[in-house]
Amino acid sequence: MGYIFEKYINQKEFGAYYTRNEITEYLCDRTINQLILDAVGLGVRKEETNININDIIANLDANTTRRLLLETLPNLTLLDPACGSGAFLVAAMQTLKYVYSALLGKIEHLRDNTLTAELEKIKKNHPSLDYFITKEIITHNLYGVDIMAEATEIAKLRLFLALVACAEKVEELEPLPNIDFNIMAGNSLIGLMEVQDTDYNGRHGQLSLFTKTYRQVLEEKNRLIADYRNATAYSDELQKLRDDIAGTKAESLPILNEILWDEFKKLKIKYEAAQLTGKPQKRDLDKEDIAALQPFHWGYEFDEIIQQRGGFDAIITNPPWEIFKPNAKEFFFSIATW
Repeated sequence: MGYIFEKYINQKEFGAYYTRNEITEYLCDRTINQLILDAVGLGVRKEETNININDIIANLDANTTRRLLLETLPNLTLLDPACGSGAFLVAAMQTLKYVYSALLGKIEHLRDNTLTAELEKIKKNHPSLDYFITKEIITHNLYGVDIMAEATEIAKLRLFLALVACAEKVEELEPLPNIDFNIMAGNSLIGLMEVQDTDYNGRHGQLSLFTKTYRQVLEEKNRLIADYRNATAYSDELQKLRDDIAGTKAESLPILNEILWDEFKKLKIKYEAAQLTGKPQKRDLDKEDIAALQPFHWGYEFDEIIQQRGGFDAIITNPPWEIFKPNAKEFFFSIATW
């Protein structure tokens, strides 16, 4: 699906390139395995290329296994800030599935009461262990942003298809996770990484939401998203939650964009319009210019990860395959009107 999508669009115009499975799998294996090793205090030097995660997992004791399964893995956050149709997210899911499955497979040999009780609870509440593992990863570990909304929808669909494929029988199917606020559309290169309460609170408008502090806005947004993620069925209530979350963002976005606009003005950034002839024309930025950039405000969208946890555990994304070498004739031909 990712290959078809990225071949269908204008790859050069949108900067979208299909990444082969061998590359995504290698990069995700190396990154995630290193995180696992660091978590158990067995981190290796960068020059050591042969990380045998199989041997390491096989020799873990009960205490370390318990820490990985109950603390490290549920809280691991992986981000692709230019996720496209989700090639790296799918590869990361596969890597994490292997680690989860290997750790769960150790439980019966460890004879640890806490781990044994946890595994029995999972098997009692979930007809398919593979489905449960995959759903946990998709819900709690994977995050993505892309400027193309169509790409994010395909990324979510690919993860859903991978999840459904885990069920061997209809009875093993469970409701799909609600990951609309894990994988989102926006310009990940432009936006506020952190939002100060004082910057936001001093810009109250006439709308009712703006009588709340920024902290109150975040608390309301996070509560609604938590309710949305934990919903177990599709219903009118689920749609209402989506509408409420969208409404909160719609009222907050003008203030966030205004803060970003002020930052651009401090840096004396100008709007530069390309011309077919002569020098580019520069002018001061206005609020509409900022909105047109579709900024993704990390400090608002992922505040619990960015501001409370200190950021994502790892970034998994395409390396820069090409150099930036603009072709003026090609560029002007694409924007010229005849």
